[in-house]
Amino acid sequence: LAIWIITETFPLLAHPGRPQLDKTRTDPNFYVWSLRWWPYAVAHALNPLHSTLIGAPGGYDLAWVTSIPPLALPAFAITELAGPVVTFNLLVIAAIPVSGWAAFVLCRRLTGRFWASLAGGAVYGFSAYEIDHVSSGQLNLAVALLLPLMAFLMLLWRDRAIGSRLFVALLALTMTVQFYLFLETFVDMTAVLVLGL
Repeated sequence: LAIWIITETFPLLAHPGRPQLDKTRTDPNFYVWSLRWWPYAVAHALNPLHSTLIGAPGGYDLAWVTSIPPLALPAFAITELAGPVVTFNLLVIAAIPVSGWAAFVLCRRLTGRFWASLAGGAVYGFSAYEIDHVSSGQLNLAVALLLPLMAFLMLLWRDRAIGSRLFVALLALTMTVQFYLFLETFVDMTAVLVLGL
């Protein structure tokens, strides 16, 4: 995390309230809007899957749009205190290290070795895929911790460290979060789970 902040994301951390990532593309702008929309819709008892604030006057159906509620709702306190741009920038900073950490946990379970697991987590977290999506401001793709966590859950279940009911509940929760984070990855992960199980 320290190397990532010092080498790549220091401008975001130094000026978290300034929009800095690819302001000309729709992805970062829409995610900033979504970070504010979800807490607003929930707090005002509005349907979060339909908004008249975009696509006026009829509004827009958000059911099949990647509006990142798994990120927007837990981060609502930051959004309320500092605004959605700050929340977006902090999530961008955290996306790669958190994804790398999830891969580290998986590798540690597989190998039992710290340094090999650290290398595996670094390769996963700091891959070209992750760097590209972070620099493009695509939070839905940059937050890639769920696939390694699902594999970790499968290992725990295989090793009988957790029971079948807890495994199914945690896997369903993880899949639900992924569904609302990015639908295409959810479909890919479903196929991988079918093959894995």
